[in-house]
Amino acid sequence: MYPHTTLTTERRLYTTGLYSDLLIHSGNSSFKVHKYWLHIQSPVFRSMLKDELPRGSDGTGFIRLDGDDAVPLGLLLEFMYTSRYNEPLGLEARDGMQMLLSVYKLAEKYKVANLCSIATKRLSDAIMVSLDRNEVNACIETLRQIGVFPAEAACTFWDAIVPRMAPRLSCLSRNDEFHAMLPELPVLRQKLLTAPWFPDL
Repeated sequence: MYPHTTLTTERRLYTTGLYSDLLIHSGNSSFKVHKYWLHIQSPVFRSMLKDELPRGSDGTGFIRLDGDDAVPLGLLLEFMYTSRYNEPLGLEARDGMQMLLSVYKLAEKYKVANLCSIATKRLSDAIMVSLDRNEVNACIETLRQIGVFPAEAACTFWDAIVPRMAPRLSCLSRNDEFHAMLPELPVLRQKLLTAPWFPDL
């Protein structure tokens, strides 16, 4: 018998595809999902499900999301069932931050607000850990990618990241690439300039 916990049941529904009534295709990957979960978790999916969907040979409706990478899409879908973000194991720091960026973009695209918040916090944590390890270039690459987000989303990241930079100033202020990046990210630069603990830029 299945353990009688909601989380275990919901995760099992996702991982096994039990009673699934919809397929989501992304490239060569397919996910067996349930319209109910997509409907209640994402207004974007809810809108998609209002339309008549194409059907496969077995009669199951499907949605093609070939523009979305399968790995972060799978993490998004799992979160919609379990409300937990299970970061892939074995990723290097740079790859882990890239994955979080990809997950955030999908969470924003499909309006899964709780996952946006979690990805923001996890990415902020990952950037700080990388700075503590003096992996400055990986952080700069990530900051540049955040800088091309829509303004509101980028500001959310900056508000989470900037206050935590104070103890990491030594590795940042000595890095020429960091100073070269700042003119590209005027909002980040302005937030740093107004922080009383940040040196002249």
